[in-house]
Amino acid sequence: MAKMTNKEKFRETYAQAFREVQHYYIHLRDVNPQKLIDDVMKVALDNIGLVQINTPAFELTTKRLGIRHTYRSIAKYLNEKSA
Repeated sequence: MAKMTNKEKFRETYAQAFREVQHYYIHLRDVNPQKLIDDVMKVALDNIGLVQINTPAFELTTKRLGIRHTYRSIAKYLNEKSA
């Protein structure tokens, strides 16, 4: 089995976190959650500075990955080779 890249780990962790805290996003209740996850990750994995990270899903994601909840730390994690 191939090792996951940091971007793949981040995407998978975010998707799981979003589903767990989806109830916080009442204003998005009519939006397809998978489409929203795909759209957010498409932008975030390319340029994290273009998305709002002060959300429950991003906070849970960074906590689970053990990285600081800052744009710089997330960008560094996404651009590193996985260990």
